[in-house]
Amino acid sequence: MTYDDLVRLVNSMPRVPKRELRCHPLVIDYLRWDCRYHPVHRDPLAKIYDLWACPVTVVSIMEPGAWEFYEDDVLVRAGNTERHE
Repeated sequence: MTYDDLVRLVNSMPRVPKRELRCHPLVIDYLRWDCRYHPVHRDPLAKIYDLWACPVTVVSIMEPGAWEFYEDDVLVRAGNTERHE
């Protein structure tokens, strides 16, 4: 395989988006509890496997329990662990 073949191969692969979770400090506690006691829980926030390599920014001025999940700086999901709608 030549270098050009390698470049074509890499360019043909889908790019993984840059992910970030921004949340209130209570969300960190929620994730710790949920992952410990419900390891296969599939709530959109609690897919801990998606968050292992995801930076988490704690924003204490957010509403208690609020979280926002970004991909490439675009908000893709948001919610609140304290509200059950």
